[in-house]
Amino acid sequence: MATFTIEIPDAHLPKLQAAVDQDNGNNGTAYTVQQWIEQAVKQRMIQEELQLAFQQLQQQKNADFAAAVATARARRLYRPATTPVDQSTVTGP
Repeated sequence: MATFTIEIPDAHLPKLQAAVDQDNGNNGTAYTVQQWIEQAVKQRMIQEELQLAFQQLQQQKNADFAAAVATARARRLYRPATTPVDQSTVTGP
């Protein structure tokens, strides 16, 4: 595994810490600045995979919805024109 060192000017640390604190508060996490940066890099690395998975789920949801609508329409259109006959009361051949 590769290891990197990042140099950040001291003047930028308060702003960076504020961003980490805000994300920690929003997400219920307790990342340090280093952990936060590591997570940001990891998320960026899997972003394309997540977008593809989301698109596939969206397409499947749309297909499932279209099938459900078609089924509902078919059931609604295929209603018997008359009331079904109670076969127990029919006599004769």
